Amino acid sequence: MASGAHYGVAKNASIISIKVCNATGSCQYSDIIESLTYIGNQHTNSSNKNTVVNMSLGGGFSQITNNAVEELVKKGVHVVVAAGNSATDACTFSPASAPDAIAVGATNTSTDAIASFSNFGSCVCIFAPGTNIQAAGRQSSTALSSYSGTSQATPHVAGTVALIISYIGNKSPAQMKVELNNLSTKDAVTGNISTSPNRFLRVPYCQK
Repeated sequence: MASGAHYGVAKNASIISIKVCNATGSCQYSDIIESLTYIGNQHTNSSNKNTVVNMSLGGGFSQITNNAVEELVKKGVHVVVAAGNSATDACTFSPASAPDAIAVGATNTSTDAIASFSNFGSCVCIFAPGTNIQAAGRQSSTALSSYSGTSQATPHVAGTVALIISYIGNKSPAQMKVELNNLSTKDAVTGNISTSPNRFLRVPYCQK
């Protein structure tokens, strides 16, 4: 979704997959933290500093996980995280509650209303489409599947960050947050978004 050849926002971005969850989808915070440390080391040692991390995962609040995210952001890495799918305050989840991460809530693709499952609150930075999202399926090299969740909204934003970098150059993570906010469509999300900022992702560039 962030960088698919047919269904992707930043179609020319390079993706490196890091496995932190098992076959049933269970993720241990220790594995997540280890992966973030690995990414930080790779970023530090690379001449290419255009690193965007998509974290379509999460669980209960974990300060040590949030700290690992914050350390990555301090190195200049853009960390985009799912707000969560419990229809409650995202600030009670990690990494959604990491202060310098870009936490993404989900909207209904057909109505732009907040998705019934999406977490919300002041820790959410922006909303993006998160229901019935078409993307590559695992059944074959040409298969398509439909997915729903804040895990689907998140790569829309991560891909947009990559696009912004490719068109106007890299920025600090704090500046990138401001750029996303400035580009977003205001007051477009309907429904009860509680204390969430009413910002809807707008993709400013097109990559074929």
